[in-house]
Amino acid sequence: MSKAQPLPAIVIANDLLSGDVIFLGTDKWELTHRRAAVASDQSAADALLARAKLDVTANRIVDPYLAQVQIAGDG
Repeated sequence: MSKAQPLPAIVIANDLLSGDVIFLGTDKWELTHRRAAVASDQSAADALLARAKLDVTANRIVDPYLAQVQIAGDG
């Protein structure tokens, strides 16, 4: 388990080919934060970050990190 992260949180990274800021979705990387998978507890946050690190190893992304988000009424 990693250090406690302020929650809820999403994973943000940079795409190595395009340089775009990308957000980890439920089954792929997204270009908009509105499609990001949201971790509401620490185990979910750890799991999202572990998924992102697989793409670091595969040289698809760089610098994934968890960022706290606020969920607004419109999602």
